[in-house]
Amino acid sequence: MANHQNYSSYESITSMTSIIQLNTPLVTPAAYGKLEPEPPSLVFLTHLVLVSLLFVLFFRNALSSSLSLRTKDSRPQVGKPPQVAYMKPLVRELTTFVRAPRRLGTAITQSFGRSGVGCLKFFMWDVYVVSGADYLKAVWKDSKGMLSCDGLNVALRNMFNTPRKDMAFIKSDRSGISLDPHPQSSTEPENRVFHHAFKATANFLTGIHLNATAQNFQAALQRRIENVPVQQDWVEMDDLLGFLRPLIACSTVEAICGPTFLRRFPDFVENFYEFNGKVHKLLYGWPGFLMPRVWRARERCIAILQQWRATTSEQDFDGNGMMLRRWSFFSKMQGMSDYGVACQDLGILWGMFSNSIPLAFWLSWHTLRDLPLLAEAAVEVDACRKRGKDYNRSLDTTKLTTQPLLQSLYAETLRKYVAVYMTRTTECKDAQVLDYRIPKNKLVLINSNTAHMDERNWNVGAEGEHPVDSFWGERFLTHGKIPTSHESGTDSGYASPSDVSLDQKPEARRFSLDRYKGAWIPFGGGSHHCPGRQWVKTQMLLSFAIVTAEMDIEILHEQGDLRIDMARTYINTMVYRILPFPGPF
Repeated sequence: MANHQNYSSYESITSMTSIIQLNTPLVTPAAYGKLEPEPPSLVFLTHLVLVSLLFVLFFRNALSSSLSLRTKDSRPQVGKPPQVAYMKPLVRELTTFVRAPRRLGTAITQSFGRSGVGCLKFFMWDVYVVSGADYLKAVWKDSKGMLSCDGLNVALRNMFNTPRKDMAFIKSDRSGISLDPHPQSSTEPENRVFHHAFKATANFLTGIHLNATAQNFQAALQRRIENVPVQQDWVEMDDLLGFLRPLIACSTVEAICGPTFLRRFPDFVENFYEFNGKVHKLLYGWPGFLMPRVWRARERCIAILQQWRATTSEQDFDGNGMMLRRWSFFSKMQGMSDYGVACQDLGILWGMFSNSIPLAFWLSWHTLRDLPLLAEAAVEVDACRKRGKDYNRSLDTTKLTTQPLLQSLYAETLRKYVAVYMTRTTECKDAQVLDYRIPKNKLVLINSNTAHMDERNWNVGAEGEHPVDSFWGERFLTHGKIPTSHESGTDSGYASPSDVSLDQKPEARRFSLDRYKGAWIPFGGGSHHCPGRQWVKTQMLLSFAIVTAEMDIEILHEQGDLRIDMARTYINTMVYRILPFPGPF
């Protein structure tokens, strides 16, 4: 049993902040021995061989069949999704999968019908591809009868190295994340891994807990920026993301894990990014001998988290109560080892900032390049400052995250730069998706990039001057009467006034996602919505507000100078490989 401390009374824990500078080497020879560099040619050839085998096993029917994914208006059979087979040159498919996996799903759906449900034959498995806003809304509506754990299980095993014995225990949980388990589940209440994890994240990253964590985050980030060795003179830097990443990441870890964590383990963040840089290859299942530095860095992160849990009492803990809650319910699960709990903790921290920091970069990049837009955003930021000498430039996070333009910038950034594959399993019963029926125990696949880049869904301006492949910070703004609660949009596409800034002027500009239900899906939807989505929004907008307020930044290069890393976009936000990006700070 994974049990070292008594973590039952987590409500009394409060968060604190302090500043820790990271000066420890990334991976020390004393800790891991001599590190051998990766052989690039061997890595490339192995990757090619693995993907080739995958293609042969799962796509062999592609060479002898044709694709017939039909739209709603051309389906001859109502109820049964048409089989989706396809015949494209092998080299083209292989290249697409290796170099740009996000384009594979888009090619399947957009080339042969962008709205509907199609059945892909993957060797012996049927995978149902769903696209189109109306069909996605139907999936979200019926999501309580589906499970999202199968895709998570692959990540827990391959990306975060959860032991096989622990994975057997985790996979046995088919109860879902809702309060009431699925009727066919026999999982004991204390062993409902996904329900307890989802509930802990949702409880402690919303409401008063989120506000406290956000205050700690902004205090930590402001202090770190004050320590940046830049004074009155312009300093030219060639990597804006590389500059922002350690500042925001360390501030996030401090806000979630507490300031004591980084004082004890100052090498955690650097090792995290050594491992995170090749996380997509870990998902493929690449062995350690091909990536020794990555595996060692990941092992160091897991060892840190395991030691932290084993040596931290409830009284000594000074971070977000979510971690204590997780330790509490994991300690009651007989099937979880201490090492496995540390792997789970690495997974939750990966979700806390691996994607949101590049997103904060993209939001800042686009806004800094548009000075009028930056000026408008600065007015909204300034309106959220707490007045008085005791506040020390503190921002009201609740007010900040309900400003119309800032929300639109946030939503547009996620629309353009989040490209992920989402999976669901029809565990308990057949799923009815409008006029299509998906049989029980089948895998459902959704590609967010297809929805985000479907021009039928989006406001592109009066004359089409803002196409979907461009960034338009005002895409989610509308003008008109003050919305009622049922007219307001939320991050999920469902009504909630808390996500809409309500101006007293009848014709005021406002933010709304109401018209984009089923189209804006960076966090999924329905009951399986990402429970940390409010934290991502808060972290992104606070990072943008603090960085742009505390520093003068001038962008010298155009967006064409950035090269997007398309090989990672199915699990991450889009990042770049190389950024020749001199910008004075």
